[in-house]
Amino acid sequence: MGLSAFSQSGKELYRPQYHFSPERNWLNDPNGMVYFAGEYHLFFQYNPSGINWGNMSWGHAKSKDMVHWEHLPVAIPVENGVMAFSGCVVVDHNNTSGFGINGQPPLVAVYTGAGTYQDQRLAFSTDSGLTWKTYAHNPVIDLYSNNFRDPKVIWHEPTRKWIMVVSLAEYRKIRIYASPDLRNWEVLQDFGPEGNLSGVWECPDLFPLNVDEDPTQTKWVLVHSIGPGLEQYFIGDFDGSKFNWQKSGLEGIVVEDFEKADYNGWTATGSAFGDKPVSGNLQGQQAVSGYLGTQLVNSFRNGDGSMGRLLSPSFLIQKNYLSFLIGGGNHPAGTYIKLLIDNKVVATSTGLNDEFLEWKSWNVASFVGQQARIAIIDSVTSGWGHINVDHIIQTDQPVQTANFGKVDFGKDFYASQSFSDVPGNRRIWLAWMSNWSYAGDVPTFPWRGIMSVPREVRLKTINGAIQLVQTPVASLDDIAREAINLQDKSAPEVAAAVENLHLKTYRIKAKTSSYPSGSFTLKVRKGPNQETTIVFDTERQEIRFDRSRSGALTGNQIFSDIQIAPLWSQNHQVEVDILVDNCSVEIFASQGQTMVSNQIFPDSTSTGIQLVAPDSLRFEYFRVTELIRKDQITSAGNIPTLQKENLRLFPNPVREGKIHFHWEGMRGDAINISVFRLTGEKVTEVTLSSPRHEIGVNDLPGPGVYAVVARQGNTVESGKIVVLQ
Repeated sequence: MGLSAFSQSGKELYRPQYHFSPERNWLNDPNGMVYFAGEYHLFFQYNPSGINWGNMSWGHAKSKDMVHWEHLPVAIPVENGVMAFSGCVVVDHNNTSGFGINGQPPLVAVYTGAGTYQDQRLAFSTDSGLTWKTYAHNPVIDLYSNNFRDPKVIWHEPTRKWIMVVSLAEYRKIRIYASPDLRNWEVLQDFGPEGNLSGVWECPDLFPLNVDEDPTQTKWVLVHSIGPGLEQYFIGDFDGSKFNWQKSGLEGIVVEDFEKADYNGWTATGSAFGDKPVSGNLQGQQAVSGYLGTQLVNSFRNGDGSMGRLLSPSFLIQKNYLSFLIGGGNHPAGTYIKLLIDNKVVATSTGLNDEFLEWKSWNVASFVGQQARIAIIDSVTSGWGHINVDHIIQTDQPVQTANFGKVDFGKDFYASQSFSDVPGNRRIWLAWMSNWSYAGDVPTFPWRGIMSVPREVRLKTINGAIQLVQTPVASLDDIAREAINLQDKSAPEVAAAVENLHLKTYRIKAKTSSYPSGSFTLKVRKGPNQETTIVFDTERQEIRFDRSRSGALTGNQIFSDIQIAPLWSQNHQVEVDILVDNCSVEIFASQGQTMVSNQIFPDSTSTGIQLVAPDSLRFEYFRVTELIRKDQITSAGNIPTLQKENLRLFPNPVREGKIHFHWEGMRGDAINISVFRLTGEKVTEVTLSSPRHEIGVNDLPGPGVYAVVARQGNTVESGKIVVLQ
């Protein structure tokens, strides 16, 4: 009977308001992002046949503002059993490829063909990207490998050549090629392995950016993804033949670097730490990376089943910060490092369920001049029951890795790609907002997969180091509607104001006063039994993101793990920008250095916002704006009550053929008819000069219930159409 259409429509409660999603079916990596003829083109990995991964083709959409998107036909389909994996699109302004006609530059897609092997192929368009033709002599590069994918190509003007970066996935390398014509390529360099080696390297990008927007100071950024859900970047130089990157140096007093043949005076008890540091990962352990030198502390002896303690000799605290590299399990009371003053614990840290070691810093200014000891503990024998530690150093400032870092500290920002040819040399990227650990279980229908908001990327000097910073595109302001705008208010005043708000898709921009400073917690999409909790902790200098009670999918442990990101404040102030949509949260903090992007799947009734903070805390400003796309209505409740005086819809329900719209009592004014999903997304709109109109059932996205709104002058009437399976 097709009654499933009613239950399925409820799943659209997760349909994002201002993040891109396909009308139906599976989506993953963004591809071929290019600005051409006044429009942003977004291609993407797409399964035209179903909601799960497979039949990978290039979907296509375009937009003038990166918020409102027009869906277009599949651009590059599966061809002769070869799927179209990720890649890029360039505007061949000089027609070096020879694909252009009538003096117009072609759009050229460079992508991975996935058949027996992964190879690099070309397709081209001479009608502004509407239709595509594959190159007759594909592939243009073939290594007969299944670890060779995701090309990104840019034009390098000084050498008058095209430059390609492409991943050698399992080798943790990025290969760089050059070509004069996009058809013939020569190898320039293999970059890597460097940095995080915990997963395969995919989806690279390479581009120049001015430092502090100074055109005389340019650096190059190489970025790539690390399966199943991370990204890292390197800031260096590129001369047309080689990408040069140097690790940033560290200045301070080394407490211990663990490079000696034994523990150098540290006392080990139990079986977890053995009698000396180790070189990398141990038997049965995933690849360990991020440590300095050749050795580190690693308690994965005999797997996660061993326990023990490693205690340092006494040392004098001489600087304001104690910094170290830490990885391994996230067990705050089980696998952790702690600082002891007079045998009292004054600071602790744990890992992030990751074998990649990251910097952590403790503020120890109040203990300068005192003796201290460090203990590294492993008392957990279950999953992730181990800890990795390296390079403990005293520093004047918290260690912020320069020239290298994590693109996003959340779990749902993967395969980012930047737009080519954006005016003003701006660099804008977006990413697939999911994670291979649970992407196939995302509870949406009839689509699966969304993109992050587009972000402008810059290089900015902060505390003497060049850092990658990101900000949401300004066009989001065009769909903002103010809810509250508070200036110089105490935390209780702000808490009372936000308690009265009930929103689903919105933006919070807030900044605390410099004194008194303090931590605070925001709970978004809060309901009777659901909430997503974000803690901004100025003492620990970290953001903690907890979606374990956010709604659906929380039974997945990787999804539910608490995430920790660095929080670097200026003048003891916290400034944040938070984007909340129907199935996502994105946090921009630390002047754009810290990003936390995650999916959530709350019920429709989870619309509350809660602020928890000490009464002494004040906010310079606290603003909340609702974000509603112009081509959507806010809810089914905004559709006028059905009247049957003028509007007739038949047949209804309908399974195939055409739907007829009849407007009785034509008075000469034009009639506007709009069709919406019940989630509010506009499907189609037409303005009629005649009282009769019809559309094909196949012109609608699929089975379900649709709202129809008809307007003529001041008269508004509505109805519903039920499309059966």
